[in-house]
Amino acid sequence: MKNMNILLIVMLIGITSGCGPSQSNIPKELIGKDCTIQFNRASLGSSDLVGPTMDVVNGNSISISGNIVKIDSDWIVAKYERKLLYIPMKSILLIERQK
Repeated sequence: MKNMNILLIVMLIGITSGCGPSQSNIPKELIGKDCTIQFNRASLGSSDLVGPTMDVVNGNSISISGNIVKIDSDWIVAKYERKLLYIPMKSILLIERQK
């Protein structure tokens, strides 16, 4: 089982398949926090056998770790390796907040 010291795991899957979450589903407390963003496995073409907190599958990264800069209804903006990444909500499986 994953480390029980994880402060917050936020599920960002819409109720309807293929639907991204709305802004109201995402806590504003994530802005400015270091988080790991796990990408929706279906949008990556991965099987359902890939665990929700796995970071690498077949040598390919399926998550990023960075600082959340902005959240709106369609995008999360994260600072990752000195770049700003605009990540569409519908491609996000979950966000795991770092300690």
